[in-house]
Parts: sequence; structure tokens; C-alpha cells
Amino acid sequence: MVDAPLPPHELDRVAALRRCRLFAAPSDASFDDLARLAAALCDTTMAAVTFIDEQHLWFKARLGFTTSATPRDDSLCAHAIVAPGGLLVVADTSLDPRFAHHALVRGEPFIRFYAGCALFSPDGHALGTLCVFDSRPRDLTATQQQHLLRLARLASGHIAAHSTAPAAADQPPALQLFDHNPLPLWIYDRETLRFLTVNDAALARYGYRREEFLQRRITDIRPPEDAAALESAVRASNGFRASGRWRHCRRDGTLLHVDVFTHDVDFAGRPARLACSIDVTEQENTLAALRESEARFKLAARAVSDVLWDWDLRANTLWRSDGYQTAFGYPPEEIQPGLDSWSDRLHPEDRERVVQSLHAAIAHVESSWSAEYRFRRRDGSYAFIHDRGLVMRGADGHPVRMVGGMSDLTERKNLELQSLRAQRLESVGTLAGGIAHDLNNVLAPILMGLDLLRSFTPGEPECQRLITTIESSARRGASLVRQVLSYARGVEGERQPLDLTTSVQEIARIAEETFPRAVTIVTNLPARLPPILGDATQMHQVLLNLAVNARDAMPDGGTLTFTADRLDVAGPALLPGLNPGPHVRLRVSDTGTGIPAALHERIFEPFFTTKETGRGTGLGLSTVHAIVRSHGGTVHVESAPGHGSTFSVYLPVSPAAAEAHPDDTDLAAPRGRGETVLIVDDELSIRTVCQHTVEAFGYAAVTASDGAEAIARFATNPHAFHLVLTDMVMPGMDGPTAIRELLKLRPDLPIVAMTGLDSTKQGAVARQWVRDVLPKPFTADQLLRTLRRALDT
Repeated sequence: MVDAPLPPHELDRVAALRRCRLFAAPSDASFDDLARLAAALCDTTMAAVTFIDEQHLWFKARLGFTTSATPRDDSLCAHAIVAPGGLLVVADTSLDPRFAHHALVRGEPFIRFYAGCALFSPDGHALGTLCVFDSRPRDLTATQQQHLLRLARLASGHIAAHSTAPAAADQPPALQLFDHNPLPLWIYDRETLRFLTVNDAALARYGYRREEFLQRRITDIRPPEDAAALESAVRASNGFRASGRWRHCRRDGTLLHVDVFTHDVDFAGRPARLACSIDVTEQENTLAALRESEARFKLAARAVSDVLWDWDLRANTLWRSDGYQTAFGYPPEEIQPGLDSWSDRLHPEDRERVVQSLHAAIAHVESSWSAEYRFRRRDGSYAFIHDRGLVMRGADGHPVRMVGGMSDLTERKNLELQSLRAQRLESVGTLAGGIAHDLNNVLAPILMGLDLLRSFTPGEPECQRLITTIESSARRGASLVRQVLSYARGVEGERQPLDLTTSVQEIARIAEETFPRAVTIVTNLPARLPPILGDATQMHQVLLNLAVNARDAMPDGGTLTFTADRLDVAGPALLPGLNPGPHVRLRVSDTGTGIPAALHERIFEPFFTTKETGRGTGLGLSTVHAIVRSHGGTVHVESAPGHGSTFSVYLPVSPAAAEAHPDDTDLAAPRGRGETVLIVDDELSIRTVCQHTVEAFGYAAVTASDGAEAIARFATNPHAFHLVLTDMVMPGMDGPTAIRELLKLRPDLPIVAMTGLDSTKQGAVARQWVRDVLPKPFTADQLLRTLRRALDT
């Protein structure tokens, strides 16, 4: 069922219906005769005379059915009273979407045909209908339509006999209050926003005729630039409310400033809203003059770098200079005049202290106040503020005003925090060294023991898979230890020949598994790259830092591309810090937000970051730069806002690295030839696993728990030992001291040093005395190859 539109002047129409007093009158034979005559002339089985009020359709006369009333929204006659020419004919109601689901169409009396003529009051309002209908589809001839219209005019004349003049005493009190109110009033439809009725005061104030006013929507009496905001406010409001101060347009184009008050009402069964407007144009003009005076003061305030403020204590209104918007990013509409808008933006940890100190300064006859606190910017970050003010008092000593200024100390505070952060990192480095030594001593026997277990269970696939899983976890733990040392103690690490293809593939796999699905990972890598001499963990850190930065630059997704190739630099260097010769070039590209050219140099500075507070330390790219420079390479960035970024890492190829350690990963671990190895370590687990490993591969083993015990065993027969494998950090006599004493007993003794700390630093101390350095944790394969290399050198 489709609801019928309301007739124009609905309130007046309903008032005219009440004046006819038809509902109070007894049964009227004239209306019954008209219904019977209409059915006979139109050859239908049913006919009626109906009247329609705000919510119902009433049957004043009826023929062929017994219903006395229906809801107005479910009536066919509600459409007839607004039909053009006052006549509505529906040949088949089941085919008309307005009536197909009507209760009287789908049920008794199963109306399929309908024809209705509007009945009018003496002042021209459609009050109801004379209608005929049938249970079968059909139509009316032109003659029958003329007969029905003539009968409707007779019925309208009969209505006039019942009608009385519209005296004020006959009007409901609410209608009298609406019509004669000196304030402009109107009612509008909440859905269409069209005016439904309006009083005389509104017509006089706005200069419209009634017909003109009722043809408009409420947005039509506002300036065009206000219409969207008004419509949004109207649709969002419910119940009684003061909708605010608005600008209204008179018919002649002049502007009025009005305060509008509204209230939800029911108008003829439809949701509507009653509105009252109060003209405040003169008041608004006075305020405009005051605002002009204040503007002159604000122009002066703009010349000051601090945020100036003026707090009227009696009215509790707080004014701030325009620097407030610049410093903290709040638009004017979000700057409330009360003190609460300031205190609500204080950091929760500072709020109580600062607010209490402010009220204490006012209450205890103090002339000044100052405080430092954190203040929330619009983007959620916090600025460090030094605030101070002067209290102004009246003749009676009571505070009346307070003026002051806010200074932003954020940059100075950040420098202090950076200094503290550097000190903390230094402390972390010291702590990490001790932890790394212990962790490496724990991981070393695990990795060596797994190799032994693998050799003991060659025919058991399930055991082999379990060993591989454990080995992967242990290797990851060792990698984490190396990363902690890399961050905490600088970028120096163990350098060995590296094919970076594997490193790039591993970082790309980590990105695919952990980055958001909206980020697409693409790799463009050769089958093999020339080797560089570098630290694998640090190269992983370089690639991971660049990948994470690329991810953060694409919050809504994008493409992350890893590319690697060989580049021969001939003649002058292409980039600062790039020496001639063959290089490996790694490129990490994203399709993200990009970096302004002015920041290209600063992004590699420690603690500099473009990310929001809490999302970046400013150490990622500075670490990348330091690692690459320590490897003899350089980093270059290409980026522009909106066009993504490409970071290119250039690392020199090392021909010596390719020859230093041939690719023997697929060869069996070398075996011993009966040589005796003295194993020195304060960790029993390491001694035990090392002993079992070397004995399983053709060596003899003797163990010692510290340097003193090692020297005692060695001194009994120095030439009985072919090699010494010793830890560098032990209680009592440490590794370097023991090595020097052993070489005094036998200068040509092959020695391999084990270390769980930064292998390069320990190696620098030990390499002048030892054949090789074996960083912990290590595998059985690494141990056996290192021993064989040291013995064969």
C-alpha cells in the first residue's frame, strides 16, 4: 500500500470537517439515498459516502458491506480527495501498486473496481468522497462518470447545510494559539521538509503569501550556504530542542538572524515538527560590533609566538589567541570557550596536579601561577607546555580575570629525551653482552647435539623432522641474540662470504607471512649474486628495517618490491661514498606516501622520524646507514610525496670472499685422523657435547673446566695434544690468559677460540694467537670444519 499525499492546508481542511458537525449528526437518509442512486447509475454492488479526518476514514453511508471505519493510511478514498479533477477511477485494484495489498482488496469485500468523487466544504476543502466499488474488474462510461460527479455535487450541497461559520469559539484551543500567536510559527513534514501550515505572523515577518509559503521546503528560507547544515541538523534532532541561531531570508532577500525552537508533533497521522522563530537581528548586529573590536586585539596577539589566553572567571569563558590553532591543530569549531576544554586535554597523569595548582593560585590571593604539563594535540600526540598567568582581582579582592600565555617546550624536551634514550641504550648494551654469553652457552650444546642425533637416526624420518624443527628454533634464538648484540654494541659483527639472494628471499617470506594482506610482496632476484664479505645477521637487519618502513608507508595497502642485481662501477663514483668496482645493489621499493625531498638527508639521522609518536624510534634508518657504511657501501633514497619510495643499498663485491670458503654445504663433515683435542670450557654441557662430537668423528678428546686446569693437563705432555679448543670467557683464568700460557709451553700449538660474545671484538684479541675463532652457538658441522681447517693450515 502506498500512502496518499496530504492535501494542501491539511489543518484548515480538518477544521472545516469539524465545523460540518457530520459525526455528531444522526443517520442521514439523504446520504443513504445518494449512495443507492450512485450504485444504480454506475451498475455496482457497493457504494458509500465517506469522510476523512486526521487518522481515519469514516463511512457516513454504505451499501453492500458493513465496515464502519478504516485507518486513513489504508484507505482508497485518501487518494481520491487529492486526485486531479476530484475523480479517481481504478479499473482493477489488484494491478495498481497503490492498492494491491489493501486489506479490503485482499479480504472482504474483495474490492477489485473503485471510483470515487471528492466531496467539498463551502470553502473548498475536500472532506471525503462519494464512491462506488465492485468485486470484479470493470470501468465507467463517460456518462456514468458524469452522473457520479453530479451526485457528488449534490452531496457537497447537503454538507453545506450542516456547516457553520468558522467562529473562534469553534476552534480547538491549540489551533487558536497557533493561528493568533504573535511569533512566527509553522509546521513542516519531517521526511520531505515541506511546510504543511503556517500562521499569519510568519507570513507577515517573511513577506510571503500563504500559497507561496506552503509550496516551499524549510531550506528554501535559508541562504543556500546554510541549507546543507540545516537539513543535517533537522534530521538528527528529536523531541523538543532549541535548534540554534540561524540566518533566514525574507521574500525580498534581506537576512534575518533568528533563534529557532522546535517540537515533534503528529500532523494528520504523519511525523511533523512545529517550529517557532524569534528575531534576534538587532542583538546579532550588536554582537558583530563587539566581535570587530575583539578582532583588533587578536591581530596584535598573532604577532606573539606564544599562545595568549584570557579567562573571565565570573563567566567561565576562556579566550585563546590564534596561535592555539597553529600550535595544537584544533580548528575553531573544536575550541570550546570553557575551562573544561583546556583541562580535558591535559595528560591524565598531569591533570589533577595542574588544575589544583591553578585553583590554589586563585583561592590563596596569589598574583601569579605557572606550571609545566603535557597537552594533547588534535592528532593525539602531546606537547610539553610551560604555562603561566596573572590573576586580576576586583576592588573587593575577589578574582575576576586571569591572563597568561602557553610556551611550547616540546623540542627542548625531545632533545633531553634523546639524551636519556642514548644512555639507556648504552646500559642495555652492557646488560645484553652478559645475557648473550649465557644464552649462547645454552644454545651451543643444543645445536651440536642435534647434529649427533641426526647421525644416530638416519633411518627414522619422524625423528629427522623433529630434529630439524628443534634446530630451526635454536638457530632463530641464536639469530635473535646476534641482533640484540648488533643493536646494543654497534654494527661490528662476524664477516663471512654472503650470497644476499638467500637473505632477500628470507625477508620476503617473513613479509608475506606477517605483513597485512593488503600489502603485495614482489621479488625480482637473480639465481645467484656475487658474494660480499659481511655479517648475515646485520644484512637481515638492513633488509628487515627497510621492509618495515615500507609497510608503515602503505597504511591502506600497496606493493612492496625486493630487487637485487650486480652493478659495475667504472671511473668516478655514481654516488657519494661509492668506490669504483663491482657491487651488489639491493632495492626495496614501496607504493606508499613518499618522502618530501627536503627530508631525504634527515631521515638517516638518529632519532629522526616522520611517524607519529609511539610508532617509531628514529633508529631504523640510522642503523641501516651505519651497517651499510661499515660494510664499505652506501644507501641512496628516491622518493616524492604520493609516488612511493625506493631505497637502494650498494655493497662492494669481495673476490677474496668467493675464494675464502668454498661452497661445501653439501659435502660430508670432515673426519678426524686420531688427533687429540683439549676442550676447555666452564660449561659442562658444552664440554660434554663437544667431546662426544669430536670422538664420533675420529678424534680423541680431553676436557678441562677452566684455563688453570687446561694448563695443568697440557703441561704433563705438551706434544700429546694436536689442538686446543678453548672458550674465551671463563671464571678464574680466562681464555686469552690460558692461550698465552699454552703458547709459552708450545709456540706451534693450533688453537681455536670459542666465544659467546661479539665475535669480531673477541677475535681481534685472540687472532694474534689462534688459528680460528668459532662464534657460539655453532653446529657440529661448523665445529668439525673449523677443527679440520685449523689442523690443516
